[in-house]
Amino acid sequence: MKKLLLRLIINMLLHIYKALSVILAPFLWCIIQYRIFKKKEDPKRYKEKFGKASLKKDNKVIWFHVASVGEMKALTPILEKFSELDYQLLITSGTLTSAKIFETIKIKNIIHQFAPLDSPLFIKKFLNYWQPQLGIFIESEIWPNLIIESSKRFKLALINANMSDKSFQIWSKIPSIAKLIFSKFSYIAACSLSSHNKLKLFSNNVAGEITNLKYYAPPLAYDETLLKHLQTIYADKKVLLCASTHENEEELILNIYAIIKKEIPDICLIIIPRHPSRGAEVYKLACKISKDVALKTLQPKINYSPDIYIIDTLGELGAFYRLAKLVFVGASLVKLGGHNIIEPAHLNCCILTGKHYTNFSDVMQEFKNAEAVIEVQDNQELALRIISLFKNESEIERYADNAYKLVNKERGLIDKIYTNLTYLLER
Repeated sequence: MKKLLLRLIINMLLHIYKALSVILAPFLWCIIQYRIFKKKEDPKRYKEKFGKASLKKDNKVIWFHVASVGEMKALTPILEKFSELDYQLLITSGTLTSAKIFETIKIKNIIHQFAPLDSPLFIKKFLNYWQPQLGIFIESEIWPNLIIESSKRFKLALINANMSDKSFQIWSKIPSIAKLIFSKFSYIAACSLSSHNKLKLFSNNVAGEITNLKYYAPPLAYDETLLKHLQTIYADKKVLLCASTHENEEELILNIYAIIKKEIPDICLIIIPRHPSRGAEVYKLACKISKDVALKTLQPKINYSPDIYIIDTLGELGAFYRLAKLVFVGASLVKLGGHNIIEPAHLNCCILTGKHYTNFSDVMQEFKNAEAVIEVQDNQELALRIISLFKNESEIERYADNAYKLVNKERGLIDKIYTNLTYLLER
């Protein structure tokens, strides 16, 4: 009786969520229009989010769904294997940046669409057109309507599955709903032992293989001409790169620049905001600190090394990671959960982060255990560590080498995950 009552409550809650997602559908249209106005959506492709395809289906489809940029890159080694099969590979994501990153992936048989919003009206239209044979979700994109409706039509898998402590606390408050949703995945492969153990509490389909696909993603692409030019103009300088920074974080970094400059006179600071549209804002802040500041969109090709260089363009992080040996990865001095430290590790960088990295807590722990990352508590400690590292560059080399070795571990588990995924196609 108790189990029956619990099942009825779960079904009622899911029905309420489903009904609200239908009732609020017109408001979603308004929100998307506002986001187009704010240049956060593609004005030519936004209808894809309402389930309307903008590309032609020309074969049987295997569908891969990712959240954003990091997951898109992590998917590459799996896509390379699936591209050899006779299927059209459909990649969906939700952000403009991820759509642009998709354009850099040179693999045959793949196409990109924006994922439908989590309303049955749009999901059914999307699924009716594409009719996938298999759905593979990457990392932690858990949308109830999308998962439940899809699972009625074909097998679902969740790979590189990540469950942060915060997510686990939320799901633990609604364990029955968590079990219902995660049970829709026929195969789950976790990205860490911590996530593996958490997911096993909600599903019997969590596999034994544990591997983080981001470790196996290819190094960021780069423009060789740009890199050679940068290496020439920064040849006699010490470069500090602050990548994927956010609002308030750049100010914290700029506030310590004078302290660092006093101890390391030949240092040059390069800041690459996570959102390029904020470049002008960061430029204004930097101009208060130094008279020698350049903004990439205002000076597309500089022929000198400015004290502070703000990069407000997309797709050039690979070149700058190859230029700089010492890198601070943003969203970690402020409470935003951190960004991907695996990318600079692939390019032999010594990596610094702040203490806020909840989005990558498992990865950070593995890096810390291997002495492959340096964590600081605030911007003052960041300044001290930067000064210390530039005065003892063998430490920069040691941390960079440890990070590179860590992300180039044995790759056999990729083959096992691929085999298990293709098995779902046959069932």
